[in-house]
Amino acid sequence: MDESDSSLSIRSDVDPLKKVIIHMPDEGIEWVTPTNKDYLLYDDIVYLPHMQQEHQVLQNVLSAFGGPSSVYDIRDLLEEILRDTGVRAELLEAVRSLESLSEKAFQVLLEIDTVMLSSALLAGYMHEREVIVKPLPNLIFTRDIGAMVNDHALICHANKAPRKRENLVTWFVLRHHPMFSDLRENDRYIDISGDAKTLVDNLCDESISIEGGDITMINKDHLLIACSERTSQAALSMAMKIVFEKAVVKKFTIVDIPKEGYCMHIDTIFTKIDDEDFVYYHKLFKDQNQVRITQYYQDGSDPIKFDTLEDLIRSDYPNAQMIKCAKGEEFYEDREQWTMACNTVAVKPGVVLSYERNTHTFATFEEHGYHIVMAEDILSAFEAGISKPEDIEKTVIRIPASELSRGGGGPHCLTFPIDRS
Repeated sequence: MDESDSSLSIRSDVDPLKKVIIHMPDEGIEWVTPTNKDYLLYDDIVYLPHMQQEHQVLQNVLSAFGGPSSVYDIRDLLEEILRDTGVRAELLEAVRSLESLSEKAFQVLLEIDTVMLSSALLAGYMHEREVIVKPLPNLIFTRDIGAMVNDHALICHANKAPRKRENLVTWFVLRHHPMFSDLRENDRYIDISGDAKTLVDNLCDESISIEGGDITMINKDHLLIACSERTSQAALSMAMKIVFEKAVVKKFTIVDIPKEGYCMHIDTIFTKIDDEDFVYYHKLFKDQNQVRITQYYQDGSDPIKFDTLEDLIRSDYPNAQMIKCAKGEEFYEDREQWTMACNTVAVKPGVVLSYERNTHTFATFEEHGYHIVMAEDILSAFEAGISKPEDIEKTVIRIPASELSRGGGGPHCLTFPIDRS
């Protein structure tokens, strides 16, 4: 792993992707059953081998554009920090406190080797037919565990119990892995907890939650975070205080959206796809009755309000091109919003990844000047030397997702970018 340059920054959600954290769907997903799927936040049970194949295509595209050392699995990062016995002991104490582990379970985790422990903390672990720790089947959606805001890392706090151990893992990785030494040495954290014990306390407090799917870097001066089903007003107030004290951005916009499953995070409503292009869910994006928008300023100016998300976006980008999910057509719009047509991730300005099943939205992209290409085709063209990533412009890359889409998240959800040039 190349860690020679530890300076990380995200100034916009569409700048060229250089480093990203993902997590390959692991065997813990096979612990999801028809009876526990709702608790574990899954819409359905999925077929793991096919899901892994689809995720591998996603990784291959990310690597093709970002370079061979651009994609990191959180499992590998965790394994590396667990080689430090001090970090290992502190993390396990935090897990024991958060999840009230039995003494037997704690001792089992203390005694297994580093590779197995890394797997156990993410994919679950059974010992002598007894469940020692449960899996984290939602960790494939690494967007929710953190976000880079310019050169600072915002550390998230999950809203739902099955995801809270993800935040312990992320906190320790961001605090101890060598790749994040610049953050550590210069205290570049937006951390509403500050230490592991407070993090555990806050994770046990149902009023404090903030998840990465609600965080959008509109541009280097403007951070947007939604108050949603998964992100609380209390956590937003705490984060905004830190952001402004550290002068990380000039504008901090809070968007209060419906507390409903179909829009659990704001990245299910819209994502930025080019410097001034956005794909959006028409029914909510232009609705002034279902959202409340307040923009705050680092210089202490009076907050201002916006009627709609479109008004907010056009305050920064008057000429923004707004691309409707499935052309805004009845039935198709709702179907494709549900299967994450608005949830894209950019590998460079104007080049994004999207699930292949959202065909009506692809037609809308084409009407706005975008090329549509299958992931396998573009990867084959790169391998054959027919084209190069730097030559690709105004393109939507279709990612296979018959199983990934059933997990409840899109390409944006599946990626935690930590560096964009």
